[in-house]
Amino acid sequence: MRRRTAALLYTLLFGIATGETTPKVEDNYPIGALKCYYTLKRGTNGGSEEMQSIICPEGQDKYCMKQEIDGLDRTQCGQTEYFGDEYYPDPIKKCLFRKCSSECVEGTDQEVYTELIEEFRESPYTRRTFCCKEDYCNSAAGVRPAALITAVASLGATWLLLR
Repeated sequence: MRRRTAALLYTLLFGIATGETTPKVEDNYPIGALKCYYTLKRGTNGGSEEMQSIICPEGQDKYCMKQEIDGLDRTQCGQTEYFGDEYYPDPIKKCLFRKCSSECVEGTDQEVYTELIEEFRESPYTRRTFCCKEDYCNSAAGVRPAALITAVASLGATWLLLR
């Protein structure tokens, strides 16, 4: 009994001395975790409407990423090494891949050759990367909240100047 008490007392004192008893930020996961649209997610998020969104996995909850693919039509989308690509019809008409990521380089253009589609064995297609840090900011529409706020503020300032 004395040994267990001594061990418990030692653990408490050592833990307090090193700060191990205070919760770390990671201990609160998934509270406040980033939520993104995720191309590979299937099913519904409650209700009957299909929502392709997730709470980003711990460690991958730094960025929402969207990759737009130029040069692929509806039949080629998803047939490359990036099998998860999905075609979005009007008004976007693009092949997209959306996910959570731990790191992301905004505006990266990656030229990709593929052995799976003969036409792109010699000439590449382009994957353009967009990064953001707000919940659901990697929507297929491509209008980001920051861009929308900037546009509204610009219109408001113009209206005030012209009055």
